[in-house]
Amino acid sequence: MLVSACRPRFAPATLFLLVLAGLLLGCGGGSTVADDNPAASQDPNLPRTNYYELRTDYGRLVVRLFDETPGHRDNFKRLVQQRFYDGTTFHRVVDGFLIQGVDPNSNDQILPNDGQVGPGYTIASEIRDDLTHRRGILAAARPGDGQDPRRRSSGSQFYIVQGDASSLDGLHTVFGELMEGFSVLDRIASLPTRRNERRPAPVWLADQPPIPVYMQVRPIENYRGAGS
Repeated sequence: MLVSACRPRFAPATLFLLVLAGLLLGCGGGSTVADDNPAASQDPNLPRTNYYELRTDYGRLVVRLFDETPGHRDNFKRLVQQRFYDGTTFHRVVDGFLIQGVDPNSNDQILPNDGQVGPGYTIASEIRDDLTHRRGILAAARPGDGQDPRRRSSGSQFYIVQGDASSLDGLHTVFGELMEGFSVLDRIASLPTRRNERRPAPVWLADQPPIPVYMQVRPIENYRGAGS
């Protein structure tokens, strides 16, 4: 006969107290996992790590995804698994503001279509008042179709805040932060563009670096800090 590890033999009075404690704390004596715990909603087929490396020709950026925004966290992980980001670019760089990718159109040679599309879907926004646009924040771009910004995010495009982006608070979902690579962020953001060189250009071309900034994205297991 198999006996549950949660049911040792005790005197009735003691057993009653233990059962009551078990109802409050869970079988192992620790707190139960709440149904609304964001971390508990993660797809079991996705990597458990929340740390990801973005490799570029200018160095690597390491980001940490937030459990507080599980929809965006898991979407990012799923796209990395599909190698969706590989070969795409930071097609928009604005010194003192942010750097933005990742449009699948950016891995072709047709400049006018960069920044126009995503993976073919949008995702529900997860905007939180406690997650604001400070330096190094990873956040989701909005679809360019006039939808209510508090309802939908682009399925793939994101940006990393380099300067003052407080004007975007409440409009975009913040879902991660830069852990290392701030000098790389500054290097990419300071690349020459037609806008910062005050050269005439259509809107779609004004903030594109002249040499594409390609990336590859990979999970980092057991991240321990810079150099891991």
